[in-house]
Amino acid sequence: MSSRSTAHWLSCIVVIAVAVEAGAAEFHVSPTGSPKGNGSAREPWDLPTALVATDIVRPGDTVWIHSGMYRGGFVSRLSGRPGTPVVVRGERGGRVTIDTQPRDGDERDNGLFLMLGADAVYRDFEVTCSHPL
Repeated sequence: MSSRSTAHWLSCIVVIAVAVEAGAAEFHVSPTGSPKGNGSAREPWDLPTALVATDIVRPGDTVWIHSGMYRGGFVSRLSGRPGTPVVVRGERGGRVTIDTQPRDGDERDNGLFLMLGADAVYRDFEVTCSHPL
């Protein structure tokens, strides 16, 4: 293969990689977010809503969890693709804590943080349980 041909193919690969990255969306979660939010920084979701937004959060997208305490059990169904994961991460420079202690009076809350989706990366936050044994 000539160097000109190699350069052509490399430039095509770079263009494709940039196009894929440009299509990635960012969504936001806040301790004061709402299921009625749209996932934007101005109208963030609550954590349970974000973790099941499989019709909106796509492979390559990032879900930013804003600083604060998130209480209760959570189930994530977010899925990416091999090489293009969904990324769920705590905001830079902040402290994000997920306390899986079951919420009082909520029989559906199992006190767990379950990750059921495939090809998803979870990072930059702490998971704990303050429930006394």
